[in-house]
Amino acid sequence: MTLSQIKFSFLRNCLWGFMPSWKLATAFAAFVFFGLSVVWVYLDNSPPAWDQGLYLYQATILHNTLIQNGFFDFFISIFNLDRGRVPFLPAVVQPAFYFFGPSLDAAVITLNFTWFILAWALFGIARELVGPNAGDKAGFFTFVLFGLHPLTTMLSHNYLVELPFVTFVCASIYSLWLLNKTQKYKWSVISGIFIFLGLLTKVTFVAFVLPSFIFLVYCNIRKLSVGTTFVLFIPVIFFAILAGLYYFYNLRQILEMTILLSSRSMAQLYGFGNPFDIHVMLEYLRNVFTIPTMLVASFFAVVMFISRVIRSIKRDDKVGDNFQAQALINVLFLWLIIPFILATFGEIKDPRYLYPCLVPVFVFAGAMV
Repeated sequence: MTLSQIKFSFLRNCLWGFMPSWKLATAFAAFVFFGLSVVWVYLDNSPPAWDQGLYLYQATILHNTLIQNGFFDFFISIFNLDRGRVPFLPAVVQPAFYFFGPSLDAAVITLNFTWFILAWALFGIARELVGPNAGDKAGFFTFVLFGLHPLTTMLSHNYLVELPFVTFVCASIYSLWLLNKTQKYKWSVISGIFIFLGLLTKVTFVAFVLPSFIFLVYCNIRKLSVGTTFVLFIPVIFFAILAGLYYFYNLRQILEMTILLSSRSMAQLYGFGNPFDIHVMLEYLRNVFTIPTMLVASFFAVVMFISRVIRSIKRDDKVGDNFQAQALINVLFLWLIIPFILATFGEIKDPRYLYPCLVPVFVFAGAMV
């Protein structure tokens, strides 16, 4: 090594010592997003809208059941409160209601604690994609870009299911990826817990996670064996079955509600038009992708995709030759494409239904920034 190279290396290391940690910056961003949501809660005195009011009403019923009749009746009420929906949203706010009383403010602040799980999952996914050197920066920008998305902001200010839902989708896929990478049993337990919570948050959870889950199981079978993979995934299977007990008990009502909420009559009620009309689909995609943060994220994601194609043609992309990185890219594409197609050709053209599958776009964008 020449003297100039030694000097450059020394200067770089000195400067790096003064640079803020991207992990700390991500944690700080999570606290900022959480704090801004809390401030909004205290400034907003408007009554809850239809869905928010329904969830608040159901959560208050659960609270009163717990206080007046005890835990056993409370547990039974969870299964019977609204048999067409899964119970996470009214159940998760019960500790806050117990200490502070039923209120919309307590409910919204409770949901905003998922910011910290979301930061962990998004930061981790982007870091796994890019690698340990530049991965921390990618994780920071992925989280910040996603947090600045107007839909994320709106959902963090409301007592709605989508913020914890997207959090559990991200956390489930990230922990499943770590299970595939490390074959450590703890990640099977952690991913099982997040899958359990996700299944009890929204019935469409399967559409976002199952394709990636199947692919990662296949990857494990290739590396290990069918028997070893089955043993490794026992906690995941256990927690999925545990959540499935609620579905089994309320299967008919859940199917009826799901069919109703995705029906043409419901789409006409909300004025979405014919789902297969090209103008309706283009308008839907315009509403999704013309938001400034989404435009920025999509631009960087496309640039990353093009650059990877060029590097693969030139055969100088070291990351592209890495099986783990390529497998993660496949996971992200499965996470994006399949729900995107289902939502685009579905009856209900509400961007909230598409929301969790937009995460890979922000991951690709963060990797490119």
